[in-house]
Amino acid sequence: MFPHSLKKDSPNLKIGEESLYGMFRSRALRYQEKDCLRFKKEGSYRSLSWSEVDEKILNLAGYFSSLSLQKGDRVALLSGNCPEWAITDLAILAIGCITVPIYPTLAPKEIEHLLEDSGARCLLIHPSVSQNFP
Repeated sequence: MFPHSLKKDSPNLKIGEESLYGMFRSRALRYQEKDCLRFKKEGSYRSLSWSEVDEKILNLAGYFSSLSLQKGDRVALLSGNCPEWAITDLAILAIGCITVPIYPTLAPKEIEHLLEDSGARCLLIHPSVSQNFP
């Protein structure tokens, strides 16, 4: 857990039904302990409940807020398909920022172009792909 976790009633959250995080949050309140994400890890399937995912989103969103990210800022996310991608994407959106998805299969020059062209203020790299980039 990050020391800057957002409270569920924080004014920094964009929780109106018209936002993606707002739609997620209304489902998290409805389905609380039901499975939200299922994934394979170390050879077996695991799951996270709606409440667990929402808590992870709030923790990460609080951390992003502590970095002085503002509504409308672009945050690049370099990751393969994994639960952390979905959680990080929703945390970015929860504070009103814009996700710039970057696929790890892109060439370094393409990634450089995306970062420059998007004006991303922050680059997040999933540990599973970080060894591929200097």
